[in-house]
Amino acid sequence: VGNIQAAHERLIALNNTFSTNQEIAFRVAELYASRKEPENAIRVIDTLLNRSSKKPNNFIFHFLKAQIYEQMKEKDKAITTLKECLDTYPRFDKGWLLYAMLQEQAGHILDALKGYTGFLDTALQKRPEIEDHVMQLALKLSGQQKSNGIKTPHLEQAIAHFKQKEYHRAAHY
Repeated sequence: VGNIQAAHERLIALNNTFSTNQEIAFRVAELYASRKEPENAIRVIDTLLNRSSKKPNNFIFHFLKAQIYEQMKEKDKAITTLKECLDTYPRFDKGWLLYAMLQEQAGHILDALKGYTGFLDTALQKRPEIEDHVMQLALKLSGQQKSNGIKTPHLEQAIAHFKQKEYHRAAHY
């Protein structure tokens, strides 16, 4: 009937009663995030994850929590949470992409490369812009290591696998 505030209050009350209902918890977490109440959103997610049995589709709650941490500028917590997301569902391409971007922002180029190759390995469609970016990162890292006197046989093997579109093999170097 147009009373958004009352609807939100009812949804929150439902979540308090049925804290392990995934659909309700997801909606309430999104609601809190949109109201700029990230701590409440994380509390809802944590309550769900701690009280319910481990389900394969819980990966989406880890991903949402990581996005909230990223918005709060808590990159380390976001990365840790993304690892949980990807451990739960390793074929989640958007999880790999966010993980790679956060690792790159943190200056962890090797972990960023693993994330980007994980994304390329799981993405349903080709992403040439990501492929190009990975090659640039790998070459940049190779150049840094060479200038520091570090031998790079593993990185060069990874680049060779990447050029052959063997992303999974490239990520293991």
